[in-house]
Amino acid sequence: MRPRSAHFYLEEIQEVADEFMNFIRSQRSPEKIIKDCLPEIYRFTFESISLIALDTRLGCLKVPMDSDISRTFQASKRLLGKFW
Repeated sequence: MRPRSAHFYLEEIQEVADEFMNFIRSQRSPEKIIKDCLPEIYRFTFESISLIALDTRLGCLKVPMDSDISRTFQASKRLLGKFW
């Protein structure tokens, strides 16, 4: 993405990042620890990419995640897992 194009999404990506930070805070244990944060990072990444690629927010950072979005998210993880 060219810098000029990225500037167009800056405000919305900042909103996703802020929501992600709140999501992480809600997922931490009382000791403020997340043992495996990779699933949370996947949710953030999926939400960010959908914002740019589809020009829409899917709600991946909501708890609980919408069932249709959850199925889409799980399918993308299975697909991407085949390439790793």
